Amino acid sequence: MDFPILAFQHVAKINDLSIFGGGVSLDIKGRDFTDLSAVLVNGYKSPTFVVLSDTRVLADIPATQIGVPIRTLTVLRSTARNSEDSVVSFEAVVPTTRVSGQTYLVQRVLKTLLTTPGRDIFRPESGAGLLSLLGPMPVDSAAAYGLVSLRVQTSVARLIADQVDDPSLPLDQKLSAVEVQSAEYSTADTSLDVRLRIIAANGSSVVAGVVL
Repeated sequence: MDFPILAFQHVAKINDLSIFGGGVSLDIKGRDFTDLSAVLVNGYKSPTFVVLSDTRVLADIPATQIGVPIRTLTVLRSTARNSEDSVVSFEAVVPTTRVSGQTYLVQRVLKTLLTTPGRDIFRPESGAGLLSLLGPMPVDSAAAYGLVSLRVQTSVARLIADQVDDPSLPLDQKLSAVEVQSAEYSTADTSLDVRLRIIAANGSSVVAGVVL
């Protein structure tokens, strides 16, 4: 947990979208398109994209998403910073460096939330099992929000209990609370879109969006 496994990526603004090329390509209009790193369609990376200008980019729809209703479209910039317009992605960082501050806190929360109970060989009791909600789930949005909230509460309780054993942990790396801002479940593709506000003991906070 002392090494980074996530990165913040800034999201460019999208104003308009149209489909062309027989339904396999997207014409995206917005702003700040000059330093793009990826285009995500329903969470899947576009295989190719072309930046025409600061306000327009063309992108191919991933093969698995052709003909599928577009629920989410995200244009990621190369700029790495944490803000209200950022998302987090998991990746190995080479060379490895020690992680601290908000990045450390977000990493701890998401790792605990996504770990299936009993699967961590070093701490079998850890994990809130958010991934167990994937797959067919005949519930409405309110029920999905409740199920996610229960798993977030489990994560918060376990992390706060762990902090008692480490009094040297800086306040910006110590968890105070996690608020579930939204939790939407799609019956069309059985995906879960969750947005969390993670609050540190020093009062600072960061918003993390997770699409599963």
